[in-house]
Amino acid sequence: MAAQSLAESGIYVLLAFVLAIIVLDFVRTSAVSVFGLSLMPNGYGDLVSIWPVIIAVLIISVLSGSLPLIQNIIRGQMSMTGLNEFPHGIIPKLSTYGILMIVQFCLAIGLMITSIIIYQQKELITSASIGKMSLDILVFKKQNWEIRGKYQAIREKALQNPLIKSFTATIEEPAGETVDAWSVESPAIDENRKDRQLYILSVEDNFLDFFGIQLLSGRNFTPFNPARKGEDYILNEAAVKKLGWTAEQAIGKPFKLKFPVPGMFTGGTVVGIVRDFNFTTLKQEIKPYVLFQKPDFYQCFMVKVNPAQKNEAISYLKSVWEKELPEYPFQIEYINDLYNSAYRKEFTQAKLTTIFSILAIVIICLGLYSVTSVLIARRTKEIGIRKVTGAGISNILFMLSSEFIIWFAIAFIIACPLTLLAMNKWMESFVYKTELKWWFFVAAGIVVLSVSLLTLILKSLRAAKRNPVEALRDE
Repeated sequence: MAAQSLAESGIYVLLAFVLAIIVLDFVRTSAVSVFGLSLMPNGYGDLVSIWPVIIAVLIISVLSGSLPLIQNIIRGQMSMTGLNEFPHGIIPKLSTYGILMIVQFCLAIGLMITSIIIYQQKELITSASIGKMSLDILVFKKQNWEIRGKYQAIREKALQNPLIKSFTATIEEPAGETVDAWSVESPAIDENRKDRQLYILSVEDNFLDFFGIQLLSGRNFTPFNPARKGEDYILNEAAVKKLGWTAEQAIGKPFKLKFPVPGMFTGGTVVGIVRDFNFTTLKQEIKPYVLFQKPDFYQCFMVKVNPAQKNEAISYLKSVWEKELPEYPFQIEYINDLYNSAYRKEFTQAKLTTIFSILAIVIICLGLYSVTSVLIARRTKEIGIRKVTGAGISNILFMLSSEFIIWFAIAFIIACPLTLLAMNKWMESFVYKTELKWWFFVAAGIVVLSVSLLTLILKSLRAAKRNPVEALRDE
């Protein structure tokens, strides 16, 4: 009996595995285009090295084959000890149905909570990113010395077209790695802070307006003038704090960057303080930045275009580029693509968890439908007797759904702490994290429970409305 049960279970699981591989072959192309995932790049030969899959197939076969045997053993022991006289409902709670439904509820609730948290983190990423991942900002990345020398000419010609709303430049590209940190000189810095380093950003005079960065005190840059004596510096809040100043105290302080090449910086004053901004990603702390104007350092050009006429704006930019730099290819990227690339793993996880959550709920609905059919068939006589004794439709529905609600409650209690631990682990890679709120868990539970109860009620309603005489006659 045991060998037969395990053999049948193994055959079913093996057939399901083969079917899954066939389905996987059909979705490989979609996985690459939608999620950026490469599934079985070398064909079915890749499965040979996936030994965990083989182990998983064996484990699932043993478990699915053992559960009915364990159930029969429990029922047999209860029958021998008289426990079968207990009120109806205890055995179903210990049945294979109950165990499987609790597992399914756990998976669905956990995936739904995960989807909500990942979505909230994605929203935080989007809102906190500089430029807010705008669809109307184009980026020319990492330009060489010759291209940098043409920056002003390209900028002036581009801005002659009303489709080009703004044009700016900086030393680094958004969502990249800011790696250059230099020491600074100022008699206003305390001795114990003189070795502090700040990250540099050489920017165009309209950089703050381009990205909507808030000025807290002082003034913005004026248009760059190479004949001007002295340099203007703007610090962010993190830099001011690192130097031991306040936003008000910093304005007018003498300041100079210690560049390895002598004479590159002559020194100047701090003219403004800006609110902290995320120029890289939320996986890193906001860096202490010092902003200054130095056209020789403009490696990244950024253009804000009219979103309603992006294609026309890009065509115009291409014509300007090809006229000024015919020997270099015209290459642009949208700023949101840079962030999508930086957060590719997280955004892929968001898509996958959402899809798996939906699939888990669908599987639960199918499982509920099947389990409800079996339980209704077993309790046809009980339903008929209850209706004869005056039970209404609501009473019958409550009787049939009470066990499922108990299973759901058990699953919810198990799923919440496990999911919380998993999501805390997932968010360790972020310095700035979305706050985990209680309603994430409640909302996930309500969604899963509502869909499940709707499926259960639709299936049970027919049995609850059935004529009790017919039910008793059939029984």
